[in-house]
Amino acid sequence: MTDISIIIPMHNSREYITKALESILKNKTKRKIEIIAVDDNSTDGTSEIVEKILENSSVNWKLINLDENIGPAGARNVGLKYAKGRYIQFLDSDDFIHPLFIETMCSVAERGYDVVFSDFSLIFPNGRVKRICSNRGSAIKKNTEKNLIQFLMGEIRLISSNLIIRRALLKTHRLKFLEGIRYLEDPEFNFRVLASAEYIKYVPQPLVFYVQRPNSHSRVNSKKISKTIRDILYVKYSLRLFLRRKGMEVLIPYLNVYIGTRIRWVIEDVLVTSPQLGKELINRYYYLIQDSIDNTIIEYIRKILVTKLPAAYTILRRGYDKFQGGTSR
Repeated sequence: MTDISIIIPMHNSREYITKALESILKNKTKRKIEIIAVDDNSTDGTSEIVEKILENSSVNWKLINLDENIGPAGARNVGLKYAKGRYIQFLDSDDFIHPLFIETMCSVAERGYDVVFSDFSLIFPNGRVKRICSNRGSAIKKNTEKNLIQFLMGEIRLISSNLIIRRALLKTHRLKFLEGIRYLEDPEFNFRVLASAEYIKYVPQPLVFYVQRPNSHSRVNSKKISKTIRDILYVKYSLRLFLRRKGMEVLIPYLNVYIGTRIRWVIEDVLVTSPQLGKELINRYYYLIQDSIDNTIIEYIRKILVTKLPAAYTILRRGYDKFQGGTSR
């Protein structure tokens, strides 16, 4: 049986797909690897490069050419239909993996974990490391709501590439990427994966290289900004529905913080070059932004009290419960 299927969505990836593929082929492992490259209607000859690199390789591979551009979420879903591996990794075409990624991650997953995730290195296009993005939770085994809160509060950092998922989990829970959006499709999917997993494990090593490409602030496209915010709100709607179906309504306040923070980040970027548009967006989405700020501050204070002044937290908590008539928040 194939140990791992690595699904790579590609769109005009000619400049960097070689590095992504070679990082897989040079991995130090004897495991059976399957590469599924999905060309999302490229026009720069990406597919030809993929064929040239893989045609004489020892790994199983499949190249799928789409007739129309459907976005990375749709391309990943197409690749997933053809995957045969016990575990799945979604590798972006401009990212690449450490030589020990496959062996390390699969060895851990085989101990009975549904999801295994690692740290990752954030790098510039020239290869210089900007920073190591570390996670928390080395003791994670049995999945809990606490892990989902850590994800929403930014303590567990997942991109599309720094985790492997047991394919049976995706099949059992019918998990796939939310199509039709181009922003937050990765965290929306990863959250549902974490919420559906029973056992997860963190590997405290930076085994993935995430390439950060510069964003242009020279021109603000109001239609693009509006689409981005609509995508964020769609993710909010999707995950609220998911949490209610799972009986996890207790996590909705944390989801609100997550969504508000993302909208705030978008608006902060807009304010750099278009203050007027930024102010309009603030007025329109103030209720979400304020919710994010208030809850983030409250959570930050709570963490300090719990970790540094537990006795003070207990006193304040009792006072709050008494004020609420004995009902916990």
